[in-house]
Amino acid sequence: MSVLLQRNLAALNRGVSFSKLSFIRKNSSAVPNQSDDLPVHEYGVGSAGDRKLYVWGLVEHGGLGVHHLLKKKKFPPQYYQRPSSHNLAHLCKISDIACGYGFSLFAVKKDKVRLLGCGISTDGQIGYQAPRRNHPLGMVQTASPIQLPIADDTKVIRVAAGRAHSLVLTDSQGLFTLGNNAYGQCARAVVPGEDYASVNNLYNVKHLGGQRIVDVCCGQDHSLMLTEDGGVWACGWGADGQTGQGHFEASVAQPRAVATGDVAGERIVKVASKGDFVLALNDKGEVFGWGNNEYKQIVAADILQINTPVHLKQLQQVAGRIVDIGAGGSFAIAVNECGSVFVWGFGLLGGGPQLTRAGAPQRLPATLFGGGEGEGEVQQVGCGLFCMSAVTRLGHLYMWGRNKGASLGLGHTNDQYFPFKVAVGAEVLKVATGVDHTLALCKPFA
Repeated sequence: MSVLLQRNLAALNRGVSFSKLSFIRKNSSAVPNQSDDLPVHEYGVGSAGDRKLYVWGLVEHGGLGVHHLLKKKKFPPQYYQRPSSHNLAHLCKISDIACGYGFSLFAVKKDKVRLLGCGISTDGQIGYQAPRRNHPLGMVQTASPIQLPIADDTKVIRVAAGRAHSLVLTDSQGLFTLGNNAYGQCARAVVPGEDYASVNNLYNVKHLGGQRIVDVCCGQDHSLMLTEDGGVWACGWGADGQTGQGHFEASVAQPRAVATGDVAGERIVKVASKGDFVLALNDKGEVFGWGNNEYKQIVAADILQINTPVHLKQLQQVAGRIVDIGAGGSFAIAVNECGSVFVWGFGLLGGGPQLTRAGAPQRLPATLFGGGEGEGEVQQVGCGLFCMSAVTRLGHLYMWGRNKGASLGLGHTNDQYFPFKVAVGAEVLKVATGVDHTLALCKPFA
């Protein structure tokens, strides 16, 4: 069993045990029927723009935020196997979404509310949620406000979610972190024995190296920040080299620059990570990687861990200029400027039952993504921990991989070996995939 899978299954006492969800629901507070006692947050009825929100996957942990739809049903479904339209987009303007391990984040704008969260909160990853003082909830099943100490005119422009921590980026007041900080992933000093759920553990990072933070990304237990000068900063769990700073330290409590190796002097425009390795894309369409290399997600050499960024030259040779990237648990995906998709690593890579391991990038035929005019041209790719996604120029979503919790949205719970079109009734703008649930931010088809 791989190191990554061992960490997923055991969680090393630092994440959420999904086998204990029923325990969390029954014992997350001393208040009986606590989720029903929570105040119902009504934001008013009316148009909130042209955005639509679709959700699917496992229902039990609350990450879909559909409790208001389920509580009246005698036998509520275990999964949403197909995309279901969520009314949140009709109540407030959603600008960004993120899926963690059993929880979700929504960057919104409605009155003074800027951030909503739902799902598991045993580590305070969706803020301090308590219907009664000193009785914090371990699970919140309806999207609820997360209080931020920001000015009324400040906007949340990006959210990211890890195993049990969250990053919230604003346009003018820097980055806010919350949740589990056992390895410094919240960009602050580690406090042994800290109770993350019982206090409001928000932490603010105003800038890094004198530069404004413009984007954020969460791996499992590490965090990545992108600054306006194209620099990358990292903190958190680094035992696989995923902080990219030339070491294998288990804990990096303060953000440090990723400035050595092949990224030295490069202007990075995007970073991607879901597990224990990282991909970075520069402004010239070149890709770099560091962290776990157990399945040759970074280089073809038999090197298990890489702690300094390296250029993925083999990808450039076969794909040319890259425009988007994704990094899953043990596999990677990229799309070039022509809309061609390339995959490599270990998992259900999208080329059929035989393509489960690739030490070099493999191109997926355009016909797998429709093949009609504009349809086979992919513009956006991404990864969950166990699956991949691609969005075409026409805004159609394709997913494949392990179908944990029906997170592929295909109407069943079987694994999917080829890209398959998801029946989303709108143009997909962004997809967020966790371990077993998925969100899609959309707009109506033109």
